Amino acid sequence: MVTFSQQNKLLFLPSPLYGLRIGCLLVLAVALMLVDTYTQHPAKWRESLATLVTPVLHLAKWPSELVGWTAHSLATQQQLKADNAALKSKLLLMDAKLQRLLSIEKENSDLRALLQSSKRFTEETLVAQLLAENPSPFVHQISLNQGLIEGVDLGQAVLDAKGVMGQVIATSKHSSDVLLLTDSRSAIPIQNQRNALRAIAVGDGTDDVLWLQHVPKNSDIKVGDLIVTSGLAQRFPAGYPIGEVALVNTSTGDLFANVQVKPAARLRRSRQLLIVRAKTSNGMKS
Repeated sequence: MVTFSQQNKLLFLPSPLYGLRIGCLLVLAVALMLVDTYTQHPAKWRESLATLVTPVLHLAKWPSELVGWTAHSLATQQQLKADNAALKSKLLLMDAKLQRLLSIEKENSDLRALLQSSKRFTEETLVAQLLAENPSPFVHQISLNQGLIEGVDLGQAVLDAKGVMGQVIATSKHSSDVLLLTDSRSAIPIQNQRNALRAIAVGDGTDDVLWLQHVPKNSDIKVGDLIVTSGLAQRFPAGYPIGEVALVNTSTGDLFANVQVKPAARLRRSRQLLIVRAKTSNGMKS
């Protein structure tokens, strides 16, 4: 029995036809070179062979191309996710900045309206900023950032760009408390701008509602009449807007009519306010 090593030795033993085979291969190689030089047949053979081999080459490249495409797609998808997250973050930041700019623009607009309104006043005025609002639904009261150091006194009238807000009821070094018109403890002397009819406007703890006290049923008062301060108490300067008559009811069993007034001031919305002081008869500030 011939072993594997013996087979290898037999395979590489010199053959008597070894030289003849080498000679035949050399002759064939020379003949092919001559044919390639002087004829066009080898070129056609190469073209045919290349046509046959091309699909095999593409098939061999397909796995590597697939791996490359997959890696590129995954990298692109991760990049898109990162870019999307970054854009969302930037958009959120820009939205926040836009809202802040809109808020500042609104505050500037309110302040311009307030300063424009202050030009109509002959009394001394002080611009104040809203600090806080009493959270109780039964107390209509706010706090401002101006106090004793800035010259704020008890009883001074407080207005926004539209009308009277209320009056100062307490002061500290750098802040003050204001009782709004709609508070149930509030009462202010008023008059009808159209005919100078006088009365007292009181609050009942309801937002955007005032009531006129002791108005006779036969009084000349109509819905839409402008109600202003009368100046009789020497705290609220005369002529400042309080609001418009919204309801006149004379069908009650009382001697007086029910007259409802809608305040002109934005009691729950204004942030920039004016603190004013009326002049007394001797020309001094109250």
